[in-house]
Amino acid sequence: MSAASSRRWGSARALAERTPAGRNRYAEFLRAASILVVIVGHRPVITPWLSPDGIFPADHLLTRSQPGRWLTWVFQVIPVFFAVGGYASAPSWATQRDTPYGVRLVTRLRRLVLPALPLLCDISWIALVLPATGMVLTGALGPRREAT
Repeated sequence: MSAASSRRWGSARALAERTPAGRNRYAEFLRAASILVVIVGHRPVITPWLSPDGIFPADHLLTRSQPGRWLTWVFQVIPVFFAVGGYASAPSWATQRDTPYGVRLVTRLRRLVLPALPLLCDISWIALVLPATGMVLTGALGPRREAT
């Protein structure tokens, strides 16, 4: 085991030791695993490339692959994610019962929105810059061009 790997596992171990005893680790595992499946599953759905004529097609994988459509039935993790997420967040709601709703909402939004801002900036930049360079967005990212 390398030194970097040893440090990573050491910090994971320290984090696990600081986790409250009342946390259901299996529920946390299911939550993390379902998030990972969603991330890995969405990666191939949009398959962007630059065609020789300067068009940036981003076709949806499900329109190109018949077997890919069946995989969506196999990897139905969103219900698991929501059920486990609700189960895991219920104790948090119980301990914050006296906290005003506005304070809870702002705290929760800050935890959810701030990490997503870099992605929003990247997507906005792509949406503004690509058309300015003359590239055409097709497929899932923009209007389709008719085949000639």
